[in-house]
Amino acid sequence: MDFTNIIEEMRYIKKRNQFIKELELFIELRGFTKVDVDFFEPYDKFVEQNKRIKRESMVKIIDPKGRISILSPDITTNIIEQVVYKWVDDAAVKLFYDAYTFRQTEGNIEEKRQFGIEQLGYQGYTAEIDVLSTVISLLKEYNIDYKIRLGSGAFINSLLKELDWDKDTINQIKNALQAKNEQALSKIIDQQPLKNGSSLIVRNLLKFEGTMEDVLTKLASYTLSSDLQVSLNSLEDIIKKLNNPSRLWVDLSLIPEFDYYNGLVLEGYTKSLSTPLFLGGRYDKLTAQYGKNINAFGISFDFQALIKEVTSNE
Repeated sequence: MDFTNIIEEMRYIKKRNQFIKELELFIELRGFTKVDVDFFEPYDKFVEQNKRIKRESMVKIIDPKGRISILSPDITTNIIEQVVYKWVDDAAVKLFYDAYTFRQTEGNIEEKRQFGIEQLGYQGYTAEIDVLSTVISLLKEYNIDYKIRLGSGAFINSLLKELDWDKDTINQIKNALQAKNEQALSKIIDQQPLKNGSSLIVRNLLKFEGTMEDVLTKLASYTLSSDLQVSLNSLEDIIKKLNNPSRLWVDLSLIPEFDYYNGLVLEGYTKSLSTPLFLGGRYDKLTAQYGKNINAFGISFDFQALIKEVTSNE
């Protein structure tokens, strides 16, 4: 935030620092432990895992030996890289972080502060319910009005795999879905010579949103594979366990920026924000890429947006 008055700035800093103390205590009392995060990640590894991220958006650093690293654009990959090689069987950890991500934007380096909570090694839907319950409790604590948009990385991954199209086309579809661009989506599908029942679902994917009941009704006329049905059942089970229907909105076209999600995905909004206050999902797929198949789920807050919401409700 920019200030022209030093008194106002000091008042804001005092409120911010007090909130940080309260926030960390709130999370620690629920069993989470704060961890430090590295600033750097290997360039080649990150690009291989995140092919849709524009390379020109990464802040690159070259060491004297010519090796390229980047200032971390994503905290989750950074944490997993640190955790996986220390992992032991039957481990279960709850952690949180307060760190920065970095992006190159039109000649400037953009820093974005994130506050996140993660659970690794928990079976079933324990992590989803625990993390989401913690987030919902936090929002209630500070009287923040919210809605959570829920999707399924498993549904999207299975559906796009059934298309059996090349990777470039699949990435184009993901980008069109992420942008909510129905015209671009239809154009991509029309250009494909071979289509099947899955391509019809993809064409209409932007329409599959509403309550879980609404979405299931809209899908009733389509033939779904067993993988698609299993992913829908999982999403329905989690929603039932959360038992908070008025705050939840299902959107099967929800596509995160990063491709490593393979289960529940979500974005949290408030009335005053046009971008998500928080987002996250299940990312077992990412841990497998580092050599260990670990159940993992996490959510990160846009810290500046969170501070704004908290101070505006005082």
